[in-house]
Amino acid sequence: MATEVGYANGSPNIIPEYEEVGKGQTGYEEVCRVFFDEAQISVKELCHMFLMRLNPRRVFSEEEMKLRENQSKILFVDAFDCKEAEQAKEEIEETFHNHLLTTIEPLTIYYKAEEEHQHYFKRHPQEAACAIR
Repeated sequence: MATEVGYANGSPNIIPEYEEVGKGQTGYEEVCRVFFDEAQISVKELCHMFLMRLNPRRVFSEEEMKLRENQSKILFVDAFDCKEAEQAKEEIEETFHNHLLTTIEPLTIYYKAEEEHQHYFKRHPQEAACAIR
């Protein structure tokens, strides 16, 4: 399994760069692309792992539910992946009796982020407070 940081689902007329994405001027969002072998782990299992890491017991305030920044999202590339992601989310919501804020949407456009943003926490461990370990 490997990851790559990038920008997704913004304006097709813009090639995104970190500063502009961070200012909300491009429509793009920062994302983590995951490369994996479906013979080793399924889309559904991967989504389960991701959703469980987000603390499915957490209840969000009304204000938090309105904020878009840093809300989790699963982007899919085909109908099969969409179905698998939705099933994983539904199962966790049923298990914990809690609505998850994670949205599931199609990936429409993707750009790899600048090299300096790849594996950032590995190169800057002092800043890794929010990194998944």
